[in-house]
Amino acid sequence: HQLDFKSLENFSMACRWFYRLARTPALWRAACQRLWPDQHPQLIHRYGSWRLMYINNPHLRFDGIYISRIKYFRQGEPTPSLCCTWQTVVYHRFFRFFADGFVTAINTTLPPQHCVTLLKERSPPAKDGMRLMCGRYKVMGNVVRMTLRYRDIPLSAGTSSSVVRGNGSQTTTQSFNIVMDMSAKQGRQVLTWKEYTIVSENLRSGAQTQDIDLVPPHFCKFIFGRVKSYAALSSGKL
Repeated sequence: HQLDFKSLENFSMACRWFYRLARTPALWRAACQRLWPDQHPQLIHRYGSWRLMYINNPHLRFDGIYISRIKYFRQGEPTPSLCCTWQTVVYHRFFRFFADGFVTAINTTLPPQHCVTLLKERSPPAKDGMRLMCGRYKVMGNVVRMTLRYRDIPLSAGTSSSVVRGNGSQTTTQSFNIVMDMSAKQGRQVLTWKEYTIVSENLRSGAQTQDIDLVPPHFCKFIFGRVKSYAALSSGKL
């Protein structure tokens, strides 16, 4: 049975012999070479050991989800009183990556504990108050490139993978191209927005591209959170 990173760390705390076994350089070297086959072996000198290279060098993890919490304030409805009303808006974005290049994304006002269960599956069921997207991703160095589309399931909010305009004879489909930077510090994996482009395709007008300004607070970084129940469904090995 193959162990994920966290399980191997727990294994090493059982006894001194297990600790030495889990710190075997050949084990961590194999894990690093699987993740970064094109990187020069001399890179290890920057980190001091293969294990520290695996922990601190940015890479995608599949045994959890990446979470971004967005919070902002907006002015409420005008009232006859002299006091202005302001509303606090909080919602979350989630990414779940799979080892075969598949990614699922959700925008929702639901709390994270509800979405953890949903994202355990590759095709989570639709629920009120969320926007489901799925697509493919590629990793190039420390950069992740994704192409997402809304899943073709009607949602209560009216969001779907296609938008019908005019008399219904023309359908506009949208894809979302996202580029993110990976970083890591003390084993904490982080994704930061780099580019965000929406491509709208129509049989009559062709493709139109819209570049989105990545301004806060709507585009905050994603921080990885491990989910214990995902470990058996992830890539399995380090």
